[in-house]
Formats: sequence, C-alpha cells, structure tokens
Amino acid sequence: MKGSELGWAQLALSSEGLAPAPPSEIRERCANLLELFIQASRYTQEGVATFVVSLDVPEEDLATYRGYHPQDYLDAAGALEWLRKRGVDNETKFAVAFAIGQLALAIPLLDEWRRERLFDIGATRHWLQVGSNRPDRRFPALCRFLSAQPDAVLEQIGSGGVVAAVRTCRGVAVDGQQLSFSGHVEPPLSSEFMLHLAKTIFGDLVLDFSIEAEARLELLKRWRIPALSLPGLAPTLMSVVLTPTTSVKGPFHLYPRIDELHGYPLVHVLYNNTSEPLPGVELLEGGEQWLRPREAALWFVSPDGRGRACHLRPDALREWVEHLDQDTTVSLRDGFSNFGLPTGEPRLSKRRHILLVQNQTPGQILTVLSHVGLEPGVEEVLVAVFQSDWPDVAYVLLRSPSGSPVVVVPTALITARRMIEELHGATGKVRFHFVGSAEMMRSWPTTVDIMRVLSDFEGRDWQQWILPTDLLI
Repeated sequence: MKGSELGWAQLALSSEGLAPAPPSEIRERCANLLELFIQASRYTQEGVATFVVSLDVPEEDLATYRGYHPQDYLDAAGALEWLRKRGVDNETKFAVAFAIGQLALAIPLLDEWRRERLFDIGATRHWLQVGSNRPDRRFPALCRFLSAQPDAVLEQIGSGGVVAAVRTCRGVAVDGQQLSFSGHVEPPLSSEFMLHLAKTIFGDLVLDFSIEAEARLELLKRWRIPALSLPGLAPTLMSVVLTPTTSVKGPFHLYPRIDELHGYPLVHVLYNNTSEPLPGVELLEGGEQWLRPREAALWFVSPDGRGRACHLRPDALREWVEHLDQDTTVSLRDGFSNFGLPTGEPRLSKRRHILLVQNQTPGQILTVLSHVGLEPGVEEVLVAVFQSDWPDVAYVLLRSPSGSPVVVVPTALITARRMIEELHGATGKVRFHFVGSAEMMRSWPTTVDIMRVLSDFEGRDWQQWILPTDLLI
C-alpha cells in the first residue's frame, strides 16, 4: 500500500473521511472516495496478504489456514498459487508477490486527478471502471504474465524488487490498454511528495465554494504541514503494529470473573465512551466481538507467554480497577481518552496509566493538547523524544507535571521533528516544556510503565528490571 500513490491517497482520505474527523460535507466526500478506492483494490491487497502468509504454513496445515479465510480472499490469493510451485526460494516468492501487488496498485492517480476530476464521486467511479485504472483488474493480468516467465526472471525480480518488475512487465495490458506504473512510490517519502499529495487530493475541496467556508479553512490548516496530518508515515513494520488491534496468545472470555484477571504485568484497555457499538477483541477463528457503550476490551500481556483477552461491563471494569496491583502497567488506547476532557471511566482515568496513540495523527493530537492539556486546569505539558532502534522511528512522549498520564506517540522520525517544531511555536493556552528522558521518567513506576509498553509495542524481550516480581530470575 505504501508503495503507491493510491495507497497514500487512501491514507490521506481516511484521516478526513473517518472518525474522529467531524461530520461535514468534506468528511462525506472523502469517505465516499475512500470507499471507491478500497473496493477497487480490495482483492489485490487481500490476495497478496493471504498468499504470502501461507508461504510459511506447512503443507499439512494449509487446509486449516485456508479455513480461517473468506472464500473471496482465497479466490484472490488463487491468482498467485502458480508461484508456490516454482523452483525459487520463499524469499523470492515473497518479493515477487509483493511486487505484483505494488504494480497492480501503481495506477497513475495523481497525474490524472485533476484532468479526470477525481475529486468528484461520479467521475472517480467512471475512471475506476476502466480496466487499466482498476487494481483488481490489473492484478490477475500481471499474475498471468509473470506465471509464463522462467524462474530466472522471477529471481531477477526477487533481487531487484519493484524496479526490476516494472522493466519486466512493460507491455502488459488490460482490455488492450497498456498498464502505466507511474503511480509507484519509492521510499522514503519526501516532504515534496507529501505536499504534492495534499495539494492534489484536497486542493479542489479547499476551492469548492459550495462547501462551507469554515470547513474549507480548517481543512487548509490541517494540511499546512502534511507530515503531521498524513497517517502511516512510520515504516511498514511499525505501521503493522500501529493498526488498532492488539494480539495476544490465550483465551477470550466475554464477561469473565474479575478474580481471574489479576497477575498480568501489562494490560491494554479500550473503553467505549460512545453511544454506538465499536469493534472490540477480534478472534482469529470467531470473527470480531462488538464492544457495547461503556464496556471495555482488555488484552492481558505477560513476557512468559501467558495472555488472554476479555470484555467487561461497566460495574466489572470498576471492580477490576479498584483491585489493580500497583505493579500492573495499564496502557489505554487513544480511543478511550480525549486528553484533558473528563470522559470515560473516572477510576481508570485517575489511575496511573500510559496512553498509547494508535488512532489519531500527530496533527490531531497537537490541536487538542494546545487547548486542553492533559489534565483539567493544568496548562503545562512536559515533552521528550525517544529514538527507537528501528531506523527512522521515534516516540514523542508527553506527560502532565503530576506524572500521569504519559502519552506515547509512535511515529516516523521526520514527523516527530515537525511535531516538536510545532510545539515550540504553539500559541495556545497550554505551555510545552521540553525535558530529557530522566525528567520524563520522573518515578520508578513511570519508568517501568513506559519501558514495558515500548518493549511490547516493538515485540522485544523484556529486560529483567521491568519484569514483574514473580518472573524475576
């Protein structure tokens, strides 16, 4: 997805077309465009994902693996089944499958956006009906072409990536029209590309005088610095972690007994403070579990491999919080909290916790923090930046002077730098005070909380000093 203009356009549209974007004509337009692009590329993305994961599944377990997936996903992945039987190693098969997916998505979107009036719903629907513009028509054509090539050509793509695939696939056509691959984007993403993307996708909306002037002005302000508003700027591995899901090994219970839910050093919590059901725990075998208003989804994590997940009703959540051990790290999803606004379960809000940002962009966070801070009535926020061992990844940490909550914003290094620049120049009522890591980790419990969350987020082994007492060696 991140290797194409289409993928980045979808990410940009998602930030304006989905919650927490406020209801408006702009949100409706962006949501409709996003849905058209998703439907045009759905089977390409699901087909590649389903197939590449299956390459690591032993042959005797393939039937079980396929049984976990919808038939339409399996049908999409079937276009790549020829690759499983070829005489190249799995690494090459991975590379070829991903290259096919990227070329299928590499439609000339930004080049044709204004000429084809793709900011218009009807024009976009018509444009995507052309086979050479529709990823899900391009994908099987590319699969058929490469399936007829010798193993030596596949090995060249395996070593040369998408660039080699483009050279090989010149001349592939759909309905007699040769495919363009000009929509391919090579990482890392430049500031110039982000600005071009924002101007192209949103420029005509800003100039559309049928839309309320205030909404257009707010859109222009949000995209003044695209690095702060564009989701998904983190490297691909990190973005997989940033998706709003949490994986744990172990059982799921809908409403378990509270006395079963203690003894875990780290618990991720998503609280539904809306009036509508929200997606909660997602089961591999059983699909998605819906979270009712005022209920919470909890994922329990332990470095010794124990884990479980559950949903709790409001009274059970209160009881669980009241009996929490002080050594337990609580990590809240940003869907739960609106920072300084008094929402959610009060006992959980008052308890020492980390707020791990997975659903909001840095730009959205800055807008809120500049006006309300992290605690009601407290107009100071401490800020620090931690650089990850992962290349080009950083964490912006923000906390109240009282010590909790600590907000952890995982993002790309380029975005962290722009975020800090904006905080330096912030003119709202909240003051931002920049501190070192020692000051950010003002107490031993806070230090342990931060390191547990970051270790779990990056999938690293826990260092001995952050282990719970019963797991110390």
